[in-house]
Order: sequence, then structure tokens, then C-alpha cells
Amino acid sequence: MPAWRSFPLRDRVAELTPDVPTTLQMDGLAITLAEHWVGAGRGYDDVMGMIVSTGVGGGLVLSGRTVAGPTGNAGHIGHVEVAGFDDPCSCGGQGCVEAIASGPRSVAWARARGWTGSTGEDLAAGYRAGDDLAVQAVRRAGLAIGRAIASASSLVDLDVVAIGGGFSRVTPDIFDMIREPIALREQFGFVTKTRVVPSGLSEDGPIIGAGALVHRKEMVPSF
Repeated sequence: MPAWRSFPLRDRVAELTPDVPTTLQMDGLAITLAEHWVGAGRGYDDVMGMIVSTGVGGGLVLSGRTVAGPTGNAGHIGHVEVAGFDDPCSCGGQGCVEAIASGPRSVAWARARGWTGSTGEDLAAGYRAGDDLAVQAVRRAGLAIGRAIASASSLVDLDVVAIGGGFSRVTPDIFDMIREPIALREQFGFVTKTRVVPSGLSEDGPIIGAGALVHRKEMVPSF
């Protein structure tokens, strides 16, 4: 939401609730914290959570602690640029994961080539029916996500990447597509051992993430 940039939201809420501690974190970090607490990352110290939906976001838990960076934006994998793609991104980059693999951008890519559907649900139905453009759109999304994860794991040595969000459920096959480029890093066992799995959270994942900010507050930096 560009209009909200630099707006002191946490401070304004804190003014209205002076007797209640107030914290503000990215949804990707909150969901990753929840995955580490009760989801697919439980029992692991080095976890990345990803949300693949209308956008692509993420968060990091490394050595058992969240990593937020000085502005709270660490782990925002959606704006990692992926080799082999030049799709323009709203951030000003080219080939960002979000510009390739989000639901709306995957639909737009297929429509630009003559596909007649209009939603992620239509793309899922087209994939199931074997529509060539729908299959290509899903495959390129999976390839982009997988290449980004391989790069992230090369950088921070991840145990698990848990992926949720509406478009991550376009087909179960997308997880095999994501794993393919990771497996190509065969000379780097610390990359290929990274497990890529569906989110272990329910549809209430964001709410669980918000709860984790309270119940696991010792893991979360303050801003």
C-alpha cells in the first residue's frame, strides 16, 4: 500500500491503546514465526516462510531467531531477481520473483499470450485440463520460486522453506517444479538438502502469526 509508506502506524495505534504493548511486523515474518512455532518449520532452527498469493513475501528464522533487519524487511524474497527472467516489477527491478510467480502476474503472462481465463482459479482449472498456456504459466512460476529459494539457501543455509498462500495451491505439482532448480545445485549439498514443503498452518496462518508475535516475543526484535 504505497500511500501508507512512512506512516507511523505502530505509534498511532500505541497512542490509542496506552496500556497495551503494540508491535508491528511484516506478515511474512509473522507467518514464518508461526511455521517455526507450530507449523512445517517446527523442530528446525533455520526456516524461511513464503507467501505466494497476490504478491510474494517471506520471512526468516535463522539459528532459532527471527531476522528482521534494521527496517523489518529482511526475508522479503519476492523482490529477489531471478536469472533468466526480465519481467518488469513495480519495485523498479526486473525479473523479481513477485513479478513472475504471483497469481495475478502468472495470469497476466498467460493472457498476454492468448489464454482466455482471468483468475488464479481459472489457471488452476486450465492446468488440470492440460491447457498448454496454463501449464507454462504454472511451470515458470515454479521455476522462478525454486531459483530464488536456491539462491536464498546458498546465502543462509536453510533447513526448511514452508510455502503458503492461495497461489501456492494452484496445483500440488508446483512443489515438484520448485524443487527441480534446487536439485540442480548438486555440488552444494547444503542447498540440495533444503526441504521445500507446503505450509503447515491452516487458513488462519496470519492470525497464528500475529499470536506468535506475542507468545514468542523473545524471538522478535522491536521496532
